[in-house]
Amino acid sequence: MWVDFMARDTDWKVPLDFPGTRYDLKRLGIILRPGLRLILYTLDGTPHRASDDLIALGIVGFDTATGQWSAVIDPESMVHYSDLEEGDRQLYDVGRLGSQGSTGVDVGTDEANERIRSEERTRIAEALRRYFKDGPNSFRVLLEYVGLSYWDAMAEGWLDFNNAVAEHDDRLTQGEKSASTPIEVDPPVPQGDVAGSAEDDLV
Repeated sequence: MWVDFMARDTDWKVPLDFPGTRYDLKRLGIILRPGLRLILYTLDGTPHRASDDLIALGIVGFDTATGQWSAVIDPESMVHYSDLEEGDRQLYDVGRLGSQGSTGVDVGTDEANERIRSEERTRIAEALRRYFKDGPNSFRVLLEYVGLSYWDAMAEGWLDFNNAVAEHDDRLTQGEKSASTPIEVDPPVPQGDVAGSAEDDLV
């Protein structure tokens, strides 16, 4: 399940209320309860810009004072996808595919990878639909919708996307103002009042 590792506090506790996390909870059919152990991940990459999820174990908790669900990450369990053994990679791929493992897709194959990419594209498209429906928002809000950490989003160019959306909205707003505001034109000067004629120069 995706969480924002960058949102952890000093006790390695991360909130479970980001849109990307809620999407995964629904997609995977997970019902939260205190003490539940989960495999958590955040998007990361290799130095060569290849996808390489950062994965860790987490234990679910509930704060009765705030009504917020969270998970405490075990930092000792943190590992990159590329460092997993082949068998563990296959199990992780099944988790990333949700309950799709029973559909006959052989995890670890090109077909499975394409299935993961398709799931991710669907998730991002839905996140962007909600983002635009809510109107212009901050970069941080965009990150919550698409389910990315700050640095992941910066590396993938999402800040440029957010800025482009904001600039487009500004241009639309300026266009609406221009269309609704009449253009002011100075009235013509009557011919008889023209200053600087030859007669004015006579003494």
